[in-house]
Amino acid sequence: MRRALKRPLPCLLLLPCLWLPCAPLSASAAGSRPGQFIPSRDLAVVPESERSLTRLLIGLEPRAKNSPTCPQVSRQGLDPAEVSALDEHLYWVDLELVHGGLLRSLPAETLLLVAVSDPHEVKDDLGHEREYFEDWLRQRLGWSRSRIAQRVRFGVSPAELEWSQDFSLALGYDGKGRLVLAQGSEGDVPGYRRAVPAMAKVFPQDFSIWPLPKGISAEGGDMSIATLSQGDPCLIIGRHRVLEYLRRTDQAWPRAEGPSHEQIEQARQAYSQAYAGLPVIIVPEQALHEPEAVSEELFHLDMLMASSWINGKAWAFVPRLEPQAVDANSRGPLPADMQEKVAYEMDLAAAQMKSLGYHVARMPLLDHPVRSPANMLRFRDHQGQAACMLPVFPAHLPAGDPAALQNRIQDALARNRQTLMAWQAAPGLASFRAAEASIRDCLDLLSHSLEASNHEADGQIQALRASAIRVQTVPCFVWGAGSLHCQTFH
Repeated sequence: MRRALKRPLPCLLLLPCLWLPCAPLSASAAGSRPGQFIPSRDLAVVPESERSLTRLLIGLEPRAKNSPTCPQVSRQGLDPAEVSALDEHLYWVDLELVHGGLLRSLPAETLLLVAVSDPHEVKDDLGHEREYFEDWLRQRLGWSRSRIAQRVRFGVSPAELEWSQDFSLALGYDGKGRLVLAQGSEGDVPGYRRAVPAMAKVFPQDFSIWPLPKGISAEGGDMSIATLSQGDPCLIIGRHRVLEYLRRTDQAWPRAEGPSHEQIEQARQAYSQAYAGLPVIIVPEQALHEPEAVSEELFHLDMLMASSWINGKAWAFVPRLEPQAVDANSRGPLPADMQEKVAYEMDLAAAQMKSLGYHVARMPLLDHPVRSPANMLRFRDHQGQAACMLPVFPAHLPAGDPAALQNRIQDALARNRQTLMAWQAAPGLASFRAAEASIRDCLDLLSHSLEASNHEADGQIQALRASAIRVQTVPCFVWGAGSLHCQTFH
């Protein structure tokens, strides 16, 4: 697809007389999809689940960052050609883990906007990431040079955007069809605040900026432009946005009791005023009054719930943490206290959304909540149907089973590190080939994993399909404190 001005704009911008007049219009009144046009601000507020995937922003992880999945390659006293080969192929492993399933699943018409860290601003960036990424697209995904040129745009960012969902919140579209990016106030991550104007500058046909006043956050993982049960757009924020607002405005509250009702209402009103007057739902609001009964492991809204407007109904999808849950990364059971608090907070969210008139579907979760099924990508497909991309991870149960796919992948990643260290300790052709073979075997295992099924996700798929949303599963991997929604921005 071409850039924004040459591709079809959302229907509300092409047909304002049919879709949205110069005043708020609910989906029930329109007999169509939720939205709200604000002519004085040149803004069409569009809930996240109502947007298409004509464009998608992702970020590349800096190569020099040393991690268990992508260890750093020493460059001292070693053959430069061998260093270069291993360095690139290790980065391919990282790309498979982070973006492999997604990029193989995206619609053919999606324009991919790729944020590459500025090596002058990000110390872990070596400047080879774009080159490695393009090589990976060609050699592992089979993309031609012409396909890359047509579907991919690169932009330099002053901050790494591997968690691109968190750098901003998109309110909807402006009159030119650009996605409107909120720019957070002083308390947001400094790199993210600088990345918003940087992305608007390098992608001027795709993004414009909505500055926010003091105290207000734009941390997209903990916020969502959504839909009320009657169809009007709203802003849903996680409880941490309220606490952060109080910190930024120098307000105190009893730690054991939580903020007062007046403080919570002040934060709600401030967020509403900052975000175009939208009504604000805090989820789960009751958790603010019971701070010791909930868990800090649930640090973002997109771990706790997701919502969509489906066939004239507002749906909320909330995980249900199962007692037999096992952390796929540590391979151990979740601590009992954490499990109790996470389960309680999820129950609070489900009860609140039901009380607000939403249809609520509970999705079973057998892993740590950073891999919550609520962390899915919601959108409208090319036929206008409500759709989602559900992250599905390799089977990791029973715990400790060496045959479980997740355990095999972790073992392969460990071998990469071991053979790399052996080559660095005793350079030579044999040790280099051993490291090269380990990485190649790991890449092949990851590719094979994309085709593997995981019955642990069957309950999640069933719960989603009960709402009539179109479900597309996306193979994902266990590699960090996040999932599919965290890694994307649309």
